[in-house]
Amino acid sequence: MAIVYAVAQLLDNIVLQPLIYFAERQSPSIEIFLVILMAGNVA
Repeated sequence: MAIVYAVAQLLDNIVLQPLIYFAERQSPSIEIFLVILMAGNVA
């Protein structure tokens, strides 16, 4: 069960969140990716 949760979490964090942010803000996906990485390092 933990493996399924980990895979779902990775899929959400790496694929879905950048796509959602890109669709909402129409900014370059690399910019969104870098922002997510920086936020993850701060938290």
